[in-house]
Amino acid sequence: MSKESVLYKNRKGDRLISAILYLLTPFAFMANPLLFVVCVTAQLVLQTLHGYRFSELFVVLLLNGFVYSSVSFAGLRFYDWIIIFSFAYVFINKRGHVAIPVRLLIFITSVFLVFLFHGMKTNEILEVVRYFVSILLIVVVLNTKPDMNLISESIIRICKVTLYNAIIVFAMIQLGRVHNYMSSFISTNVYIYSDEVRLNGFFSDPNKYMTFCLALLFIIDVFVENPTYKRNGILILSIATVLSMSRTALLCLGLYFFVKLLLKLKEKSPVLFGCCIITFSVVCILLLATPDIINSIINELYTLAARVLGREHTLEINATMKDDNRVYVWGKAIQFISQKPFWGNGWLAYQSLLPYPTHNTIVSLLLDGGAFVLTAYLYTFGPLFSNKRFGATISCVILPMLLLDLGNYRVLFLLLALIMLPSKGKAMQ
Repeated sequence: MSKESVLYKNRKGDRLISAILYLLTPFAFMANPLLFVVCVTAQLVLQTLHGYRFSELFVVLLLNGFVYSSVSFAGLRFYDWIIIFSFAYVFINKRGHVAIPVRLLIFITSVFLVFLFHGMKTNEILEVVRYFVSILLIVVVLNTKPDMNLISESIIRICKVTLYNAIIVFAMIQLGRVHNYMSSFISTNVYIYSDEVRLNGFFSDPNKYMTFCLALLFIIDVFVENPTYKRNGILILSIATVLSMSRTALLCLGLYFFVKLLLKLKEKSPVLFGCCIITFSVVCILLLATPDIINSIINELYTLAARVLGREHTLEINATMKDDNRVYVWGKAIQFISQKPFWGNGWLAYQSLLPYPTHNTIVSLLLDGGAFVLTAYLYTFGPLFSNKRFGATISCVILPMLLLDLGNYRVLFLLLALIMLPSKGKAMQ
């Protein structure tokens, strides 16, 4: 038997074992959270046997880490440790000669300056560390230059696992078999809530689960070229995103497919596309001229979406869009922002100033670091916001950022890093 045949059989065996581990891991959590941590670690170890270069392996390991993001070691998520150890490997391998774009240095400097300006409070240290790790993530990607098409199969597998985990974990929650674990070093923080149907897999927040699904959708839309993988990935992730039972999810997916339809129409019939744009613009102008009608439509859609998703408990608390927690907390946050518009109120300011998080990345950054940090943040994310895939960007990145607090969510920094890669950057600018 040739060496290539033996290698193929070994890889096939490794992938079979990986598949079995993926299937059994949710049940390991039900049996014992520590056994669950062992299974997740074993999954990551097996990924290293698939023959990937380190550049592609890092992305695969990181995405796997996001899937099990409820696991923490010493206060940092599983994926944070993957980033830290990967950076250490790259730094040693390159003997300290790592490239760091100026925009990253500007941003992390702004993060530290706000931290120093507001007195270096203990509860803010972890927040600063998270931003620092986010920058390390970008540095690793830019210095290793992964080819995403080489890991298309693994990306689709991660999409399937994300959906599978969401369904199995939800079933276990309904059976009352999910319990988190906490010790001085290891902890799990799976979101457990039975009053409403919210699927979230092994995430600590259904909204983070939804954002991860949308990030995978962005990766498949922008980076995966194989049409079969692309088609299957979009289908799987559409289902997974909707299962988060979030109105934001419906809005993002609706916008994603609406833009895709418009672009297809533009390609097939430019005249019809122009007519649609004109009609849409006229309707928007008329609606803006009649705010009462807009409010009525928004409230009807708000209520309808909540009922379709089974969010009756939410409607008992917030009957209309005006009563929504987001609208209330935005108003309160703006009051504090106006008092300290330049330097903000310090990291995690909402904990002392607001009843709950802002659910808006822009508002959160203004509240914490003022215009100073927001400007640095927008400059850093400029390549991601301005890339040519407008439909995927606005629906999978910008809209979630406007409806959720995702300032330091590492998966968005991964998208930024991939867009900043030289080969991809030239194609997307």
